[in-house]
Amino acid sequence: MFKKNKFNLDEYIDYNYVENDEAIISVNIPKVSSFYNEFDADKLAISDDITDFIDSRVKNISTDYDIVLEFIVPKISKKEQEKVKDIIKAHYGLLASSKNHILKVNNYKAIILLFVGSSLLAISYVFDSFGILGKEILSIAGWVAAWETFNTIMVDAIAIKSSKSILDRLYNAKIIFTQKK
Repeated sequence: MFKKNKFNLDEYIDYNYVENDEAIISVNIPKVSSFYNEFDADKLAISDDITDFIDSRVKNISTDYDIVLEFIVPKISKKEQEKVKDIIKAHYGLLASSKNHILKVNNYKAIILLFVGSSLLAISYVFDSFGILGKEILSIAGWVAAWETFNTIMVDAIAIKSSKSILDRLYNAKIIFTQKK
């Protein structure tokens, strides 16, 4: 009834992006001012459109390849190129640092939840003075806290580490500029 999808993402990426063991993400920049976020008066933030485009391309590229960000621009000075490189590094470095902070907070959260869950489970099994309903409530709360510990350590952390890995790859990406013809 349904036809199997025969699309091969790896082949698509190899054909369209990979050259000399590097994944090249080409970004067409119509004018130099397009690099910067339009609301940033100091030109210290990269355009959201550019980062969204880059992020959407890099997430499916295998870690076997180094990332190269190629910006195709009309004409750009060496000074402006260095500024753009610094802004891109700052953008992805800040996001990666933020992910590190989130991981640290999640680790503390997991430790607290493990302690609370274990304590509630121990209390529910040791003390009879709470009655059957009280024991059940404590037991359920303890298991919920224990499950949330597992979820925080395994599920959340894996997603955050995956995202951080992509950000680290983009932070370390080689950035080149090609002049439009």
